[in-house]
Amino acid sequence: MQRLEWNGSEWRIDGSANDAAVLVPLLDADAQFVGVRAAAPSTRYLENGRSRSSFSIVFQTAGDSVAVRGTR
Repeated sequence: MQRLEWNGSEWRIDGSANDAAVLVPLLDADAQFVGVRAAAPSTRYLENGRSRSSFSIVFQTAGDSVAVRGTR
């Protein structure tokens, strides 16, 4: 993770991973996270000869009052 941001209603995380495509389904499967979605397309690149991909993901946590109101 390279960046973590809270705007008052949702979290955004940006970074890179070996397989960023698995992150959204993984977070979405956890009941602690609500409204999980990709905020930007993933980009693949090589880092020191290893394949990596970027990610930008937005979500709310189940305990956030905004997230709870949005699910009713």
